[in-house]
Amino acid sequence: LTRHYLPEAQLQNPANKNRAVYRQWVQAGWIRTTAGDCIDYDRIRDDILNDSQNFDIKLVGFDTWNATHLRTQLQGAGLDVEPFPQTYMRFSPVAKSAEVFVNRKVIRHNGDPVLAWTMSNVVMETDANANIKPNKKKSANKIDPAIAFLMSFGTWQIEHEEFAF
Repeated sequence: LTRHYLPEAQLQNPANKNRAVYRQWVQAGWIRTTAGDCIDYDRIRDDILNDSQNFDIKLVGFDTWNATHLRTQLQGAGLDVEPFPQTYMRFSPVAKSAEVFVNRKVIRHNGDPVLAWTMSNVVMETDANANIKPNKKKSANKIDPAIAFLMSFGTWQIEHEEFAF
């Protein structure tokens, strides 16, 4: 289950070099738009809460940067949340194991073109100890859904240690 969100204004923004493909993905149902020029986190919260009625959500991972309000709302609704700091220590084992499981076709994205595109855009940064993490600044294009995938996979691994490296 993947969801991608985009402010409607980005579909008209001439500075957005991806707006044509974004329009196609919106029409095909791969991207959900939110009104205005910024992401509507209330919409995301509502979608997560609706999903929790249909799926057995054990844990919701969140970026510790700028997610306090959403985290608090999800906790208030009874969901368990888990911080996912954007560090080498947290990303490296997740990214390495995700690569193995994707290559083995254990993990599939069900034809999601947005996730496939963003995964192809990811540039990994490596530290002196061969730890890796995605680098937004070095990536030529958008990678947010790829990062969200890695965060969700890493959060899922907490409950499924047999899939963690």
